[in-house]
Amino acid sequence: MSVEYDLVVVGSTPAGGYAARMAAEFKARVAWVVPEDWGNQGLASEWISHAALAHLGKVTEQAYQSQELGWLGQTTEAGTSPGSVQWSGVEQWLQRIASNWEEQNSPTILSALGVEVIFSAGQFCRRPRFAFTVSDRLIRARSYLLALESYPFIPDIPGLSSVGFLTTTGFPQAIANQARPETVVILGGEPTGIELAQTLARLNIHVTLVLESDRILPYEDAELAFLLQAQLEATGVRILTNTLVAQVREIEQKKWVQVGNQAIAADEIVVAMGQQPHVESLNLEAVGVEWSSQGVWCNQKRQTTNPRVYVCGNPIAGYLAPHVAQYEAAIALKNALFFPRYNANYQGIPTTLATDSALARVGLTEPEARQRYGKDVLVLRQDFKSLALAQIRGETTGLCKLVVHRNGSILGAHILASEAGELIAVIALAMRQNLKIDAIADLAIPSPTFAEILSQTATAWQLHRFKHNSMWQNFLEAWLNFRRS
Repeated sequence: MSVEYDLVVVGSTPAGGYAARMAAEFKARVAWVVPEDWGNQGLASEWISHAALAHLGKVTEQAYQSQELGWLGQTTEAGTSPGSVQWSGVEQWLQRIASNWEEQNSPTILSALGVEVIFSAGQFCRRPRFAFTVSDRLIRARSYLLALESYPFIPDIPGLSSVGFLTTTGFPQAIANQARPETVVILGGEPTGIELAQTLARLNIHVTLVLESDRILPYEDAELAFLLQAQLEATGVRILTNTLVAQVREIEQKKWVQVGNQAIAADEIVVAMGQQPHVESLNLEAVGVEWSSQGVWCNQKRQTTNPRVYVCGNPIAGYLAPHVAQYEAAIALKNALFFPRYNANYQGIPTTLATDSALARVGLTEPEARQRYGKDVLVLRQDFKSLALAQIRGETTGLCKLVVHRNGSILGAHILASEAGELIAVIALAMRQNLKIDAIADLAIPSPTFAEILSQTATAWQLHRFKHNSMWQNFLEAWLNFRRS
């Protein structure tokens, strides 16, 4: 079968750009199909915007805290304050960050590597030949990779569409050129919505987070999720759990959200109820690719129901996880260009929520581990009060939990701390390399650092094992008595 390309990548996500670039580095002939307006929207960098906004919120919080250290801010009639945020400047800052980051996969860079970047909408066709069509052109390849954009899921709430709302994707751009909202209601508890809630609260905006579940982040460790929820409420976020939205109305130029027997006034309403894949226009049915509102079906090799079509980047539990999408793209790329024998393994892939404190996890939660291994599971806990750096920064409310098997295997880790995203990578590497908990305990970690929490928590495993081994205790006691005699 003669084809034009080894691989055609469809979709302007970061994973799509990564796959096109790496395929070209492997000397493959590659085409990358992106939307016509891609130059205006970039590489779907929503996750970078949210991380940057979270950083803005943290810097603002630090500005207030700096007054306790003797730093002086702006002096006003009301007293001394650290200043205010100009949303137009924030928008320019976010655009600059996204532009700099996206440069690595710009059309100019990829074209220089030999990638043909095609700016056009397209769809699959089976006749006259299996191909991807753009305009009047048939693009034929040995394999295809779907690295698709997603769009927010919008619930069917009476009055929501007519009153108007924003999404977590477009919030920074939408309010850049308008008056700063004083009150914001966020519907739904997807991770980006929680991150946005904390950021806005730190910018002195009254935020109400409306959840249908009994707590935030039901997929995460319950203990750490409740601790983070308490931190959000302490920041000023009002959280309504087990709450359904009955309707949305606009009265006297004010938006009102009806929840149960109360109505909440808001300047802006933000919908944060997850993402849906943007696949409707691709005519996937024509080539036998099955999909639903949850994403495109695929196996562990990232093959869809058509083995020549691969996919990467389906949302995972609401997380915008570009590192997971890139991992999936790498697996799909090797299978598409060579032989389909590589399987994706998600056990050692961490996720991080860009709140402050950040919530990071890898592997199994405690209930999942106990369901699988029963009484062989041991949970180690260590708070951050014992760390010198945590005391210096005033960040002592964090918690590190390691879920281990009694043989020392690391089953999972859950960390709530400002540097949780960095710390979880160490545990993820240990799990990928099948290292035991003793390997973490034996690390000589610099001080003062947050990484000390890992060795402290792992050392608790060694102490637990010693205290529950009477034979070893008796031997040590006899040995030391002998040395003293």
